[in-house]
Amino acid sequence: MPLIHHRPPAAMQHALLAGLPDFTNSSDPAAGDLFKANQGQEVYVLSLKGIKSGAGLRAKQDAGWRFVSAATPGGVGAAAHVSNDAHGTPVMRGISHGPEIAAAVRAAREVESLPEVAAQQFDMWVLRIPAVLVEAYWLKSSSGNKELIVPYHAGTTKLQLMKAYSVKEFLKIVGVLAHEFSAFDRTATTRDSPRKKQSNAAKKKAPKTGD
Repeated sequence: MPLIHHRPPAAMQHALLAGLPDFTNSSDPAAGDLFKANQGQEVYVLSLKGIKSGAGLRAKQDAGWRFVSAATPGGVGAAAHVSNDAHGTPVMRGISHGPEIAAAVRAAREVESLPEVAAQQFDMWVLRIPAVLVEAYWLKSSSGNKELIVPYHAGTTKLQLMKAYSVKEFLKIVGVLAHEFSAFDRTATTRDSPRKKQSNAAKKKAPKTGD
């Protein structure tokens, strides 16, 4: 069944239209597509702290909306990003170009053909986990009895791209990645700490006893 594509709030669309002239020009092939965009992808972010809290997707944070276009030279894609400022007012943050945007557009189409998705109708959101370089589509059936996570970008081989994971299975793998990242970060911080550097420098300068 087709995925349910959400219409962004009017304030988000207004911010997109108001901000596009600052980031595009008449020769940009993506500009026309984005000016006509009446559908978007709502984006959520899951932080490292959120993963480690054990709260699962309840720890997600709203990161605004993404409006995409594949109308660029070579089909590399473009995406406009709109989110609320500190006062809660939607503001266009910028435009991203690159093959990863085109991959996200293709993935959104391919999700519909997955066997796990074809039998039911699903709402779809974007889920980003920047700390472990993962982006995925988060799907929830209209009946509310099924949730899936389909990663389309991952900086790890522990996740298979375009595979429909249960939320529990996905979070288990991401939890392992978060633990590995934290362990690496602690090691790097300890190795490069200013106190340790000062200690090593002092040892090098200290005169040898008995000279």
